Amino acid sequence: MEHLKNWGHSLTRSKGWDLGTLNELPDYMKTFIIALFDTLSQFEEELKGEGNAYRVDYLRDAAKVYYQEFLWGHNRYVPKFQEHLHVSAVSCTYPMLYVLSFVGMGDIATKKAFDWAIKVPQIIWSASVIGRLTDDMQTDEREQENDYMPTNIKCYAIEHGLSEEEARLKIHEVLIEDEWKKMNEELLLRPDKGIPLALYMPAFNLTKGLSKKTVVTKKYISTSLSLFPLKAATSLLN
Repeated sequence: MEHLKNWGHSLTRSKGWDLGTLNELPDYMKTFIIALFDTLSQFEEELKGEGNAYRVDYLRDAAKVYYQEFLWGHNRYVPKFQEHLHVSAVSCTYPMLYVLSFVGMGDIATKKAFDWAIKVPQIIWSASVIGRLTDDMQTDEREQENDYMPTNIKCYAIEHGLSEEEARLKIHEVLIEDEWKKMNEELLLRPDKGIPLALYMPAFNLTKGLSKKTVVTKKYISTSLSLFPLKAATSLLN
């Protein structure tokens, strides 16, 4: 556990990718940390010429949620569903992938846009929740075999006194569907003024990719998890 704590500190304390904290880590971790720092330093160097080196700073905080999950598993702690979701929806890397998609988007991805994304607005949060819960629906049984920590499905079942099959059904038919509705509303209304549509779309596109297929009917673009009005979708996606 102490090694994991030092690993998290190395990522979050090393301003400017200073490797001085490597001495606190065991040898088996140093190779990974050096490779990570080298990759991010290359990103930083390439963006420096455009005056956008600050973008790399937004990618350094993921270690905190992984450490929290480790503590839960180590202590055999079963969190409440929302407590679990607020950590696991970040550890699934969806918010980080969204911010990462901005890095190479040129002038449209301003510092204001990065500041907006890093605060995890509704469209990113809904995309992250859909991604996390969809993954849990597919991998819950395998992850439970590892006896590491309960998934969102297990936490929901325990909290609400349901069987795991009942919890799966509730999560699929209600919780995931509600997040799709919120995402669709965000795309249609775009409440965060000054943020271009192009910066909303990565969240929608990444989430849409979770579906195995997309079926177009007379009125709707239908995925396995959502109904998106065809007319609105056409105007947004063209």
